[in-house]
Order: sequence, then C-alpha cells, then structure tokens
Amino acid sequence: MIDTLRIVVLGLFSYAAVVSTGSWLVKTQRLKPFGATAKSLRVISDPVLNPIEGWLVKRGGNPQSAPQWLLGGVVVGGIISISLIEWLVRQAAFMGAAGRSGPRGIASLIVFYAGQVFTISIFIRVIGSWVGAGRFNPFMKPFYFLTDWIVEPIRKRLPPVGMIDLSPIVAYFGVQLIVSMILRSL
Repeated sequence: MIDTLRIVVLGLFSYAAVVSTGSWLVKTQRLKPFGATAKSLRVISDPVLNPIEGWLVKRGGNPQSAPQWLLGGVVVGGIISISLIEWLVRQAAFMGAAGRSGPRGIASLIVFYAGQVFTISIFIRVIGSWVGAGRFNPFMKPFYFLTDWIVEPIRKRLPPVGMIDLSPIVAYFGVQLIVSMILRSL
C-alpha cells in the first residue's frame, strides 16, 4: 500500500513538474504562446492551474506563481500523506502487539500515548507562544489545559534566562522521565 502511494505521489509530482516547466517555458517565451506545443500544455495544465490562480488572486497573490504553488503543494502533500500512512501502519502494528501481550501491553501503550499527547502539547504550546497565540487563544486553550499541571509549577521555581523560558524544556524532560519510569515498572 505504501509503495502504491509512493508511485501515485511520484506520478503527481511528475505531472506538476511538467505543468510547471511548461508554464515557465511559455512565460519566458521559449515556446510560442500560441504554438501547438503550448496549446497542448495548456490543455493538461489549465484545469489544475486555473483554480490555484483564482485562489492566489483572492488572497492578493500573483497568479503567475501558481505552478510553483502546485509543485510545492504536491511535494509537501506527498511527504505528509506518505508519512501519515506509514505512521498509521506502525501504530496499528504497535496496537496489535500490545493487544497480544495482554493487559500489561495495553497499559504500556496507554501510558506511551499519554506521554506523546503531553509531549506534542508542550511543543504546540511553545510554538504557539512564538507566533503570538497565547493562553487565551481558543485554539491554544486545550494545550495549556493539558500542560499547565507540569509547566506552571516549574515556571514558578525556575526563573527565565533572559527572554527564554526554560520551563517547557524542563517539563518535556520531566514527562519523558515519568513515562519511562512508569513503562519500566509495568
């Protein structure tokens, strides 16, 4: 299944590369805009590029950059989709192994996933603070709710170093330590 997805992504990338190259050739007048080759390229590229150009124009962007957006979207989307499918396959294997090993395995899996949720929440909290999405942002409230129990007590005892707040880093290592201790005891 993963190999099929990789072939599909490669095919989409090849198509996007042909569309982007063709658009560049026409823009730079290396191909005559009304020649047979340019018309053929437009037949295969316009159904994909026109919606992207419209999206860019609505947002104040340059419609001539649509081929680059197409190529970048295919690359990023392909990487994300392949990574997500591989991750889901691995998680299914972990869950199957945990189920076969009985209650201990299931408890270990629950502790592991809980630690992952806390770790990801800490990262999102830190990145959100960098981009100005603080505690009262509706999107950020769940992440602060999940991490305040460990970050806030550390923040009260650990002063910041200049402008850098070290409490999320200490909280991250604290969560990792707690999870590993619990997993060892199971």
